[in-house]
Amino acid sequence: MLELLPQYLATAATSLTALVAYLMLRHQRIQEKNRISLLKHQSEVAHLQKLIASLAKVIALASDEWSEERSQAINKAIKEMQFHVTALQSLSNVVAADVDQWAVGKDKDGKSISAIIYYDLGMQQVIVGDAHKQFMQSKMDALKRIQDKLFSSMTRS
Repeated sequence: MLELLPQYLATAATSLTALVAYLMLRHQRIQEKNRISLLKHQSEVAHLQKLIASLAKVIALASDEWSEERSQAINKAIKEMQFHVTALQSLSNVVAADVDQWAVGKDKDGKSISAIIYYDLGMQQVIVGDAHKQFMQSKMDALKRIQDKLFSSMTRS
């Protein structure tokens, strides 16, 4: 019986080594999954913050007198906003529907944020009144709520 003890110990050591290797591999996979999730959330947050910044630029430019620089800045902001909306819709399961609703939601006159910015400010070069300012500010508030929702989902995952 004692002559089999080294063989039993070797078998037990091999089994223990295999178990430790399995646990380490499992831990690495979990870490990799968490790292990928974190990178995705960071990208979502970055796009949402850039969308907020682009809208803030538009709101700031909306009251300015018409100029070529204003028109170019608004057109640049429109393109940035379109890019970030598209990126968020493709990246995020959490806020994609909210961002989509944000983009197509209409004011009391039936105009969406993109129509007001692109058509009224960009093409028609109008200076917006209080109604449009309030609508754009409500859209800014909606983006901040979407951002809060994204942060909330990040803390749960």
